[in-house]
Amino acid sequence: MPADMKKIIHNHFRAALDSGGMAMMTSVRQTPGNEIVFAIKAAGFHAIFIDLEHGMLSLTQAGQLCVMGLACGITPIVRIPGHIPHIAGQILDLGAMGIIIPHIDTAEQAKRMVDACMYPPVGHRGFSSTIPQLQSLNFPAKEVRAHINSQTTVMPQIETREGVENVEAIASVEGVDMVEVGGNDLLLDMGIPGEYENPKLMIALKKVAEGAKKAGKHFGVGGVPENIVKEVYAMGGHLMSVSGDINMLSSSMKEAAERTRHLDN
Repeated sequence: MPADMKKIIHNHFRAALDSGGMAMMTSVRQTPGNEIVFAIKAAGFHAIFIDLEHGMLSLTQAGQLCVMGLACGITPIVRIPGHIPHIAGQILDLGAMGIIIPHIDTAEQAKRMVDACMYPPVGHRGFSSTIPQLQSLNFPAKEVRAHINSQTTVMPQIETREGVENVEAIASVEGVDMVEVGGNDLLLDMGIPGEYENPKLMIALKKVAEGAKKAGKHFGVGGVPENIVKEVYAMGGHLMSVSGDINMLSSSMKEAAERTRHLDN
């Protein structure tokens, strides 16, 4: 394999997890300008989580953010709107290094999405020689397909009780690298929306932790308060989805206004 291939096609997010460390990403839903990628990189995140399930971004805007992420050395990961194989394949061809699939409840659903995200022999993703990950360089098709497979992250989201029950089978699917619990939607499905302190949530998170570990896969959580994040980290869940563009912008604005307001006291 040409040495340059490893340098230009590198999943920093996945590498952080594989080394035993924490991997952090933050979501972008409302901010289409490429400048947001610089800010996320400067803040120290490993990945930009581009959210096409919730928010205003188009596929074209998501692709531009992916290209900027590749150029900046921060992993672009895209959550697609649902179980839509052709969208998964298209956004990967536009530069994504990872796909988050919401509401995965069964191993069969996970297999279908892996099939769209991975080149043969793992899946049946179509091959294009012009993807941004290659930076207009030419590599042997056989070698580049294998290396891109090794650097592409497929991440099912566990957001229902059914998904929790099937987590070990989901995580065991070849091509699935990690699973993430969507805390808010899981609470909704459990009939306890917003009840982050409810013991039922911790029971579910522990089950996900055990299932992922048995399958030898990474796991983590998003959409929960900091104290729950700490609990998940203690379980060995080092995949962290932290806040998002509008939330952090609003929080920073509020803090700045409060600091200035105190000058008048």
